[in-house]
Amino acid sequence: MSKQAPKLVRDTRGSVLLEYLIVAAFAGLIVAVGLATIGPKVVRNYSGQRAALYLSNP
Repeated sequence: MSKQAPKLVRDTRGSVLLEYLIVAAFAGLIVAVGLATIGPKVVRNYSGQRAALYLSNP
């Protein structure tokens, strides 16, 4: 009889990719929520500044 122990090798090649995918999705979600929160304020401020600049130049 052979006394070789069976190798229980797990395939973990996709686990690192999945981990990075979850981290990237979470970071993207945070950025999207942040942009949705402060986006209208920034656009309103930009529009006001642009209107003020156009008024000063006849």
